Amino acid sequence: MKLSLIITFFSLSLFAQTEKTIDQAIALFRSQEFEKAGEIFEELMEDEPEIDSLYFYAGLNLMRMEEYGDAADAISRAIELRPKDSNYYINLGNAYGLDALNSSIFSKFSLAKKSKEAYLKAVEIEPENLNAHFALASYYYQAPGIAGGDTEKAIEHANFIKERDEVRGRSLLAQIFANNDQLAKAEKEFKILDEKVKNDSSQFFIYNSYGYFLLNQNRVEEAIEKFQKQISLAPNNANAYDSLGDGYLAADNKEKAAESFRKALEIDPDFEPSKEKLEEIEN
Repeated sequence: MKLSLIITFFSLSLFAQTEKTIDQAIALFRSQEFEKAGEIFEELMEDEPEIDSLYFYAGLNLMRMEEYGDAADAISRAIELRPKDSNYYINLGNAYGLDALNSSIFSKFSLAKKSKEAYLKAVEIEPENLNAHFALASYYYQAPGIAGGDTEKAIEHANFIKERDEVRGRSLLAQIFANNDQLAKAEKEFKILDEKVKNDSSQFFIYNSYGYFLLNQNRVEEAIEKFQKQISLAPNNANAYDSLGDGYLAADNKEKAAESFRKALEIDPDFEPSKEKLEEIEN
């Protein structure tokens, strides 16, 4: 065999081994074994291979480990290698946004600006990417005006989504209206969603948002009904039981609240919100 062919064969073999190792790290990440996945990602990145998916998933893993600055650096490297992937920019925006929430006041606005710019770039690259529009709308309605928040722009992007995915768009509109104390408009969207969703188990999360919307107005019994509806659609979802527990706590029914939190922990023993609230009740 010629030397050039031997070198080529060796390079391909090494690349295949690297890909296999990346796949193993990604599998660990998806299994929520973030520490183990991080060790493999870090070892692989030391050689700086030009594999965008390595840096992207390493960045996602770092976000789950709450190392947001490092996550942004890793995803930025993925973008250098693959600059036209809108989903990379969405997650870069997420990393900057989470870093902003956990940074000093001096860094918040700079990071928030980077987050917004990443979302804008995602929309520019792929104008029909609904996740990009959702991320940008969420930024606009949650950020203060001084950081580029803009309710009208948030509504504009939510309506764009609604034209293509009615449930998702209306759900976002309800959140925007509620966030701006436009309660009648928010409730109108929730009522339309309630009628549209009915018994569609894939849309159970609507009742979580609807329930907390009612709970925030001290409409406790109505909120409990929505949380119970959520459970009927998602009986194996720990968060659904945790939300019902919150409803019972608001009704000052600690016995039923504890029962709901215990059920959440039966489903997911590591569900921290239910753990903490159950400890408070029992102590």
